[in-house]
Amino acid sequence: MTADESRTKLEQVGTSAGASAEGASKGLPTLRTEHIGTVLTLGYLAVTCVGMISSWALYARFGVNVFHFAQIGDFLLAATAWPVASLSVVLALAVIAALRRVDRFSDRYRWYRLMYMDSDSVRRIFRSKTAWAVYSGLYIWLAAGGHADWYERRLRSGNVGHVTVQLQTGTYGGREASIPFDAQLIGATTAYVFLYDRVSGRTTVVPVENLASLVPADGVVR
Repeated sequence: MTADESRTKLEQVGTSAGASAEGASKGLPTLRTEHIGTVLTLGYLAVTCVGMISSWALYARFGVNVFHFAQIGDFLLAATAWPVASLSVVLALAVIAALRRVDRFSDRYRWYRLMYMDSDSVRRIFRSKTAWAVYSGLYIWLAAGGHADWYERRLRSGNVGHVTVQLQTGTYGGREASIPFDAQLIGATTAYVFLYDRVSGRTTVVPVENLASLVPADGVVR
């Protein structure tokens, strides 16, 4: 191989390496963008799950199976309908980040490794994606149930949801419902509203099309 041929080959190798490096550097933002998109998608799904389970748990406490009255769109709006769902997911991300740091820091100590029976295989199981999925599912269930429990207590104590309602036809609590009456609003879906009467302890499901009016008793439905 002549000197010119060697020089040409080196130039070609250098150009190829430079192109690869440039491609890798260009590919990095794309990879990061894809990761951000995946995280946002998973986060939104988590918020939807928390909102869906919270709705089911809350309405079940009042004798209503909300899945019989809700549409998929009602749950897709969980991020706005249940702000606590978004908060719980953000909190979960912060907790996970903190736990990972603690895990890396504590792994240098033998007492911590004994929690995994000082076994690499056991450690891998507890840190696997399947394990994290289980942890996430448990967290979502506990967060949703905790919020439903908290909101139920507030409703039954009369602290939230006071509304003045008027129906087009029918009765409410044994009286004519075309005359405005006071109730507590548990919540609503696209097609139904759910009213609670503290005196009788009864829950009434009212089709939206039968509503003449529904206004907050104090100006704001909390």
